[in-house]
Amino acid sequence: MHGLRKSAKTFMSEILIPANIFEKVLSHDSRSAVERTYDKNEYLVEKFKALCIWNYYLSTQLPSEYKELFAKMDDEAVAKCKAMYEKQASVDIFDFSF
Repeated sequence: MHGLRKSAKTFMSEILIPANIFEKVLSHDSRSAVERTYDKNEYLVEKFKALCIWNYYLSTQLPSEYKELFAKMDDEAVAKCKAMYEKQASVDIFDFSF
C-alpha cells in the first residue's frame, strides 16, 4: 500500500497540487499542534478535486483488460475529472475552481 501512496504523492506533486492538500488526501497531518488547533478545515473540496484528478490519471494508465474488471465509470464524471486533470496539468498553481 505504501507504494501506491508514494506514487499518488509523486503524481500529485508533479502536477503542482500543494503539499498540504496531498498530505490531507494521504491522511497525513504534519502541521504543528498550534496549526491543528486553529485550522479545523477538513479541505473536503480540495481533497475531492485531487482525488478526481488522481482517478482520471489512473484510469488512463490501466490496460483495457483491467478496466473490464471495474464497473464502467459514468462518462460525465470521467469528462469532469479529465477537465480537472488537464487544467491542473497546465497551470503553475493549484486551481480551486470547478
